Amino acid sequence: MVLTPVAVVLAVWFGMARDWRHLFLWLGLYVGGMAVVVLTKIAFIGWGLGVEAWDYTGMSGHAMRAASVLPALFWLLAAQRGQAVRALAIVAGALCAGVICWSRIVVHAHSMSEVVLGGGFGFALFAVLHHSLSSPGARPPVTYRWMLLVGAFSMLGTPAIQPLPTQQWITRVALLVSGHAHPYTRQGWHRHHPVVQPMPSD
Repeated sequence: MVLTPVAVVLAVWFGMARDWRHLFLWLGLYVGGMAVVVLTKIAFIGWGLGVEAWDYTGMSGHAMRAASVLPALFWLLAAQRGQAVRALAIVAGALCAGVICWSRIVVHAHSMSEVVLGGGFGFALFAVLHHSLSSPGARPPVTYRWMLLVGAFSMLGTPAIQPLPTQQWITRVALLVSGHAHPYTRQGWHRHHPVVQPMPSD
């Protein structure tokens, strides 16, 4: 609900600059990245395709979005600056994304493996965009600093919006395509491995 408006702002940014190449590249990376995340979740919910030893049930969408969107936003804001400033902007965006990734672990929304894979995938998507933006034949990015205010206002309004039941939608699709009546869950793994209580000592 927060990062998707920022991703839209970046798309508008490229569109206003008439940089159609990077507009479509960014849309393809972001939408395609989200599709991959959803497919990993469907694979587990529908067929149980995960890695129990890693407590992995599908990539974290929060981590993927943060790692792909925030470094791109920070880099574009510093696009007209020197190489050192642009590098620091990427580091700042990556650190902010890292905080969001870590929060998913702290609130027990995802396991370490899900966050690492989701975040790593997001950073890889940003790396593709950054490589294209930094190529010798690329059009110099236009800096619309006022777009940052648009993104900030779009984020301020998100707490008042009722979150979409995306997890329920994914579960319904997974059951529909798999033909199973009940979803695979992380709790199902734990039920298969009950905790053995130690015998009381005399």
